[in-house]
Amino acid sequence: SEVKTLKMIRNHIPGTKLAGESSTLVCSFDLEDDILYTVKWFKGTQEFFRYSPQSSSQYFPLPGVTVNMELSNQEEVILDNLTHESEGRYMCEISGEGPSFNTIFYVNNMTVSVPPNGLPEITGAKQLYELNTMMHIDCSSYESKPPAVLSWFLNDVKVNDFRLIKYPVLLNHSNGLSTVKLGLKMKPERRNFKTGVMRLKCVAGMDSFGMKLTSEEISYRMVERNLVVRVMASHPHQKVLKVTHSGLGHCSCAEVLTIALLLLICATAS
Repeated sequence: SEVKTLKMIRNHIPGTKLAGESSTLVCSFDLEDDILYTVKWFKGTQEFFRYSPQSSSQYFPLPGVTVNMELSNQEEVILDNLTHESEGRYMCEISGEGPSFNTIFYVNNMTVSVPPNGLPEITGAKQLYELNTMMHIDCSSYESKPPAVLSWFLNDVKVNDFRLIKYPVLLNHSNGLSTVKLGLKMKPERRNFKTGVMRLKCVAGMDSFGMKLTSEEISYRMVERNLVVRVMASHPHQKVLKVTHSGLGHCSCAEVLTIALLLLICATAS
């Protein structure tokens, strides 16, 4: 009669995971007429886990590969606390006893995505602007993989590309993580203040996980005819002092500081 040898029933190595998660690697098999000799797991060419009916399971430590020995068995290996170093090519190898040592295997690549380190950060926003004069602010999202995709929103409407400044992605070669920055150049116009306040925010997205992180919103209010002043986030309903200054573009640093101080005094008093 025909001799039946071992065969794979079900296999699964996740294609993508998030850093910090656990991952279940599966190679489920049917021995048929064979006798199990070993089940070995490899990352690249290096073995990190071995199951044998004749001895206790063995774990061979590798960077980024932390095996949960309590939950791992002949058909499943659990990796805990995934990091960027966990990414790579994984293979299970199942062998029957001699003399034939029939062997089957399964291979797949696993990538590990790392969410950004904190919320997007807005920099370069001044306290005061004159209406219809250029403002240039930047948004940065730090240390992620893949690089986050940044978008600017003005009053909850996505800003068009012609107002954006795109910077090169900065790659940290030591950990494979990327920092991205997107600039915004625009002139505050009267139409931006239909609700009394112009609001700006930046969103960092990682579409593969449906993840979106939003920066702290910054807001500006018009005072008098041509002065735009920032409303601090810690006082979202604060009143601003009405200041008339027709030549803000040519004012001295001392004058700007004086105006800012008056606004702060007014906000504190209210």
